Amino acid sequence: MKKYQIWFLVLVWGMVIMQGILNITAKNDQKLLEAFEASDSIPLEGKVVVSGSLGEDMLDNKTKKNLLISLAKQTGLTKDYQIDTKEEDGVTTMTLKKESGEEGVWLRISSSENNNYLTTEVAIEDAQEILVLKEQLENLLEQKGIKTESSLYVHGDFRKLLNRTEKNAVEEKLIDILEADIVLQYKDEYSDTIYAYSPLLSDYYERNGDKINIQIVLNYNDSGDNTQLYLAFPFYNESY
Repeated sequence: MKKYQIWFLVLVWGMVIMQGILNITAKNDQKLLEAFEASDSIPLEGKVVVSGSLGEDMLDNKTKKNLLISLAKQTGLTKDYQIDTKEEDGVTTMTLKKESGEEGVWLRISSSENNNYLTTEVAIEDAQEILVLKEQLENLLEQKGIKTESSLYVHGDFRKLLNRTEKNAVEEKLIDILEADIVLQYKDEYSDTIYAYSPLLSDYYERNGDKINIQIVLNYNDSGDNTQLYLAFPFYNESY
């Protein structure tokens, strides 16, 4: 096992020990990972983002830094991280980060004239641990009185180009396992994007009166040699 993989394993289980037993099974969000495994794609990574407002009062840099360091300690980060600050379009963002290849932990406070917004983000190679991280990050923020919003995704690769029949089969399997109803879908020769709602998952958002909590993306990788899968809850908000 690579050194950085060991570090992230320690991070995950350190959070579990500090925060207590999870309630993932009760929420049934584990179904998302069950569907991902059933896709037969090769897991590449998982990422979770948990955010919340810190209110409208102005926060000085010392207060921001202390909060980020406190959160870092609670997630198992005690050294070898970096803190930097940048300003763009009237928004000042202080970031505490530790990165290793595609994996990393990023804790950010973005401040404008009338709002301070905290974002916690973790990317990890072992996609199976992503629900653990989501639950723990939510707990950490909510213990500080922060109302949270969360999203996550798992990313896999089929190591070949799927044809239309194969893509449809993967999508139908995912929808079936999640007992989901398709709300919107867009398909062309390069990419498929499906928005759906599953009553098995704990959260959702509404779009034009429709509930949505799953996004499925099948697209070519940059080289065009492989088809990749992104399975997100409740939506995927990154470039691919």
